Amino acid sequence: MKRIVFLAGILLIHLSSFAQDGAHGFPVIGEPCPDFTLENIQNYHTDRVSLSDLKGKYVVLDFWHRHCSACIASFPEMDQLARKFKGQVEFFMVGLQDKKGLEGFYKELQKRYSLSIPSGIDSALFRRFVPGGSAPHILLIDKEGIVKAITAPVDEAMIRSFIADKPFDFYDISYLGNIKWRRGYTDDYERMILKEAGQLADYKIRYRSVFLDYVMNEMPKVSRYGSIDRFVGSKKQFLEEAGDLNYFYILAHFGVTAWTNRDPEYLEFYRVPIFEGKDKSEFEPDYNRWANIFWYRLYLPQERMKNKAFIMKTMQEDLTRAFGYKATVEMRDMPYWKVTATKETLEKLRTKGPVPKALRGDSADVYRFRDVPFEQALRYVFGNIYGSNYPEPVINETGFNGNIDLDFRDIFRTDFDTVRKELQRHGIVLTKEERPFKVLVIRDAK
Repeated sequence: MKRIVFLAGILLIHLSSFAQDGAHGFPVIGEPCPDFTLENIQNYHTDRVSLSDLKGKYVVLDFWHRHCSACIASFPEMDQLARKFKGQVEFFMVGLQDKKGLEGFYKELQKRYSLSIPSGIDSALFRRFVPGGSAPHILLIDKEGIVKAITAPVDEAMIRSFIADKPFDFYDISYLGNIKWRRGYTDDYERMILKEAGQLADYKIRYRSVFLDYVMNEMPKVSRYGSIDRFVGSKKQFLEEAGDLNYFYILAHFGVTAWTNRDPEYLEFYRVPIFEGKDKSEFEPDYNRWANIFWYRLYLPQERMKNKAFIMKTMQEDLTRAFGYKATVEMRDMPYWKVTATKETLEKLRTKGPVPKALRGDSADVYRFRDVPFEQALRYVFGNIYGSNYPEPVINETGFNGNIDLDFRDIFRTDFDTVRKELQRHGIVLTKEERPFKVLVIRDAK
């Protein structure tokens, strides 16, 4: 049975029906897929294919672009699925062309991951089918041409149900699904909570909060990067978040859930909590099955919403009541990557400038840093890795933060060891060390 924890009173939740107001030409789940022709296909028996050519076949379209680290990280798995279901499902990667030219970029991807999945670079189709250009964005189209899912990610179990014409759970990221998230659930909940107990909106809310198990496709989007500051002083008198328990505990105790080397939290807080209880399973979310994900809303008087410390304290107390763990912030020696370089290396890297302070990719396989601060270059080359929640910070201890010129050959930046080796090629050395951080320690309540 799913956990439902109500704090400060009983809450009745009602989700009203969602009236579709049109998809503006984007594919709609449960309806025939708009006709399309995919151009410039590689690894396929023809360089172009239309929806009519694929009639009677199951089809998966995986839309991606250069800046989607999650897309790139998923390529090996998608390639494996394409191999496993060859002859049963037609898989196609659909790339968005950019000024740097995606062809060379994809060739490097093919080489690194030994990809054989059919792929086409077709910006027109990408823009027709992907609202807002957000990726990854995956369409599953059945043999009758009906859109069965618009989602990300997909896995083997989902594909097996898809080709067996059986229902399966998926995270709806369609155009209409996004409208439902933005308008339907939040607005309905707002109306219900304020009208409960006889026009509650006529009264001043002193305190009300709720934690629920996350219901896929009905509740607001899951947060990955949160901050209490964005709620402080808000005209609305509530805070609303969806995420896993690690996310909520970090937000409640640190006030922010993600930081980079330009933020003061980087040298102070450790990004991964320590769990010292008996059963860690509740802190292990499954984003394929949407298990161990939760939704939280906190109502306070507007004057209290101006007080960040009060909001955080209230969240901490709500977490204790809802889940029963004890959390403390403690100083611990934790691992990190120490960045060093010789004076000769730093002088060699020092910029020959001047050129605009920008990160430029002047070829398909090299990022050319010109007149860029050293810290900014480190943040950029590790950006995709940190986006995947790589836990250990990389700290510049060279004493240098001047501007540098650097030709960086790892354009994907999704593998730590590859990035580390590429930096070492330029004389920038990373070694594993320990230093004190404030770390969140979570224990079973006694």
